[in-house]
Amino acid sequence: MTRGASRLSMRVLDRVAVTKPRVSKPLRLIPAPLRIGRVAVAARLRRHGLGRRLMEAALLFCRENYPGLQVMLTAQAHLVPFYRGFGFAPTGEPFDDFGLTHVDMELRPRD
Repeated sequence: MTRGASRLSMRVLDRVAVTKPRVSKPLRLIPAPLRIGRVAVAARLRRHGLGRRLMEAALLFCRENYPGLQVMLTAQAHLVPFYRGFGFAPTGEPFDDFGLTHVDMELRPRD
C-alpha cells in the first residue's frame, strides 16, 4: 500500500469515533479507480455498527474528494446485503478468492 493510501485510511478512520486505539487500518481506499479495498472489523467488535460507521465515513470522503466518480469494492458474498444498503450493486458473478465467495460491486455517482 502506498503512503498516500495509508494516510487516506487514517483520515477516514479519524472521522469515525473509535474508542479502541488499537484498531489498525480497518479501511483502505485505493484512489484510481476509486475502490474501497478493505473494511475490517475485529470479530469481538462486530455487531456494534463500527463497519457501518467506517463505510459512511469512507463514502462521505469519496463524495467530498472525488465527486462524480463511481466507487468499486469486492464484497464477501454474505455481506452483499450490507453493501446494497449503501447503494452498491453487483457487477459480476460470484467468484472464489482464497476459499471465500466474493462479488464485485459498484456504487454509481448520484445524479
